[in-house]
Formats: sequence, structure tokens, C-alpha cells
Amino acid sequence: MNIAGILRNKVFSPNSNDDSIMEFVANGLRANGHQVTFYKEETLPQSDINEHIIFSMARGSDSLLKLQQCENCGAIVVTSPKGVQNCERISITRLMFDIGINIPPSVILYLSDGLEIPDDIAFPCWLKCAGACTQQKEDVCFIEDWETLELHIGEFRHRGIKTALLSQHVTGDIIKFYSVTDTDFFYWYYPTQGPSHSKFGLEKHNGMPRQYPFSIKKLKQDTDKIARLAEVPVYGGDCIVDETGKYWIIDFNDWPSFSPCIEDASKTIVKYIINQISYHVKY
Repeated sequence: MNIAGILRNKVFSPNSNDDSIMEFVANGLRANGHQVTFYKEETLPQSDINEHIIFSMARGSDSLLKLQQCENCGAIVVTSPKGVQNCERISITRLMFDIGINIPPSVILYLSDGLEIPDDIAFPCWLKCAGACTQQKEDVCFIEDWETLELHIGEFRHRGIKTALLSQHVTGDIIKFYSVTDTDFFYWYYPTQGPSHSKFGLEKHNGMPRQYPFSIKKLKQDTDKIARLAEVPVYGGDCIVDETGKYWIIDFNDWPSFSPCIEDASKTIVKYIINQISYHVKY
């Protein structure tokens, strides 16, 4: 079967090698008798996509519109445009809150000139751009006092950012995780211990891990639940485990780079895509 792979525009994932996981997945699909053609996200809106199976890391609005058109014509897209949109920071935060997932206390800020910041915000905290993903280091800011908060809000306004998320900082072990829904694959590690594969090094604010015990099984169950509702079967994210073993999810993303576990992850993703092909061909 002919399959299309959509390579992510580097602007949406700086300091990451997203193309590697795509190559691994493509090679796995080819080994199973399929043919894979890659398209760059930058030129996707102008491209003719004739394949009916598409695996995609695209995030730009024009690219998602193109992929939506493909879906409307019957194509299977992993990850779907709707799933990518569901992972925009405000949307995914609301989704997790609504289903009872532990997230840090957070407030949405509409950055109008008359903005009043809630008096009960405790420091330290994090100011985050409300977009779908972190595109530059300044999109996520560690805030220790009112002066710094007002400074970064001013910078956000100057950049034309209209909405932000202010979240309480949680003390504990920071963990990065990678998974595919409804599979046994779940990889996690401490980014501040050993190679971090970090984009901007923001994990340093949580320091070296104390390795507090927590339930990996429960974390996998919760993240799969988020992924199913958000419609992102291939996902990753970050959480903080506090000294009581309670974890707080602070980030959740569609199709990450899988840098520390690329071979095992790609095998699972290939199986997922082949299962999707088999299901839809059957029905």
C-alpha cells in the first residue's frame, strides 16, 4: 500500500531531530511491504496527496487544513488534525482538568491592556504561551516574583501573544514519558539525570531526581486516557512526581521525537499503523 509521511516543519520543534523517528517508522512500514513517500510540511498545502494512509507530525494551521481535506476524502491520518489541535496548551489543560487528571493549579490569562493578575498566584510559577507547542525558549518562563511576571507578560504582549497559561510550580522529580495508546509501550526517564534530550534545559528548575516511588501502571493508564480523548494515539509529555508519590502532568504533546527510545517506539508505531490499515480495509 502507498503511504504518505508528513515531516514536521523545524519551527514547531526546535532542537529536536523529528525526522529520525519518521525515517524509522517509514523503514518499518517498507519492511512490511508498503511504499512510503515523504512530504515536507512547508510545501504540504500545495502538494497533491494521493495516498489514503498518512502518518504525520505536521502542526501548522495550513498543513492541518490540508490533512483535514484528506480525511474528508476518506484518508486515515495518524495523528489527525483534530488531535493536534486538541493538544494546544489551553485545550489539553482543560481536557485534563475535566477528566480529573492531576495538573498544577493553573489560570488562563487574557493579555489585554487591562489585565488583572489574580492575587492568590503563588511563586514560583510558570508562564506559558497558549499555543500548541513550545517554539522558542521564551515561550515558557520560570517566574519567581511579581516583577519577573510583569516583565514576561509585557514581552508576550510585544510578541503579539494574546493568551497565556499561568501554572503553579511543583517541587519533585521531573519525568519525561513516551507512549502509544493501548499498547504495552511506555518509556520514561529522568531528564535531569544523564542525557536529557531537552529542547531548552528548563527541567533544571526541578534539580536532580530523588527517585520518589510512583505507579508507572497508573501513569500509563492516565496518559492513555488523555490520548484517547484528545485523539492522539502517538504521544509524549512531562510530569512531576512529588515526595508523596503523586504525579502532576505538566505537558502533553502529539507525536514527540522519541529521541531516547526511537527504535522500540518506531516498532510500536509501525504496528499501530498496520493495525489501522487492516481495520479500515476490513470494514
